[in-house]
Amino acid sequence: SLIEEKKVDATSGTGSLGHIVSGYIDIDFNVTFASTLTMQGLFSKYEAHSLKDKVEFKLDGVVVDYDDITLGRAEDGSNDWFNWKEATINFGDLASGVHTLTINFKQGCNFDCATLEFAAK
Repeated sequence: SLIEEKKVDATSGTGSLGHIVSGYIDIDFNVTFASTLTMQGLFSKYEAHSLKDKVEFKLDGVVVDYDDITLGRAEDGSNDWFNWKEATINFGDLASGVHTLTINFKQGCNFDCATLEFAAK
């Protein structure tokens, strides 16, 4: 498996998907009614990097643009490997049916968790 869970107190529930050098996660889901999809994800990297340089998101194979964030050190300047930054990705409108969300790691960063929020249209 490309993903190995890590147990770290600084992560949600002490479980993290860990540092992903490259690879992707596909999440298949079935929507039974027209809706919208938003995802909040927690990412970190101790050097200052643009999240867009590290990760891209796709819905049904189409790259989704999002407001970029800068990963990096904690506000106190410490070299905090688990200084989680929240990214919000709005996937927009979904028709009913089966869809695939892809989180593609182009370069290494830490990934703690993702929350998917569906809302009826």
